[in-house]
Amino acid sequence: MARAIPNRLQSGSKAVGGSARGLVAALSFMLAGTACGAGSDPNATRQGELRVWVGQIANSDVDLGIVASATQSTLFFCGGSRSFTDHTHWFVGAGPLVDGARIDGGGWHVSIDAAQQQVSGTVVIDGLDSTDFSAEAVAPGTIAGVYDAFVPCGHAGLIVRQPADGNVAMTLGTCLQSDADFANVEQVSPVMPVTSSARSGIFAELTADPSQQFTLHPLSLEGI
Repeated sequence: MARAIPNRLQSGSKAVGGSARGLVAALSFMLAGTACGAGSDPNATRQGELRVWVGQIANSDVDLGIVASATQSTLFFCGGSRSFTDHTHWFVGAGPLVDGARIDGGGWHVSIDAAQQQVSGTVVIDGLDSTDFSAEAVAPGTIAGVYDAFVPCGHAGLIVRQPADGNVAMTLGTCLQSDADFANVEQVSPVMPVTSSARSGIFAELTADPSQQFTLHPLSLEGI
């Protein structure tokens, strides 16, 4: 993605002469023109910065959470009460999230149509029809996002959707344990209602076995 080129010309404490001012102005104009001409995207992800989207698969109870840096991404499909056993899947280290990307693994096939303020595309699970999905960039000030932890039940994940600060947060979570020959999925629920304190972690439990409790944290740059 195109990045704006930072203007590295700095003014000192001394006055700048007329010819120097003209040179500075000309160079500044050239730099600005280069950045604009490159088609810079105000939503582009800069190096070391994370962007987060949350959404759903159309006509289903499956939520989707996406976390991406400039070079790497993680996608978490989390099935609801009707579908968690066969519609829960993690793509970790899926490469850069860009328009036209194709992500495959474990019998799941994802095609990214657009990856801007909204991420949209299609997902196909082996043996099932193609389905559309969409996810919106999380709103500033909200606790929306993707939270996870590696715990005895496997890779636990929780997707939090909150359209705006102050709205009730909606959550969906699962814990997936899998290898080449085995997969087990259990539902995960927050122990307490999710509030702004979630930024420091969400205390959760297995829905079917509340004795198994753990804390989930927002996905980090190292975790994607």
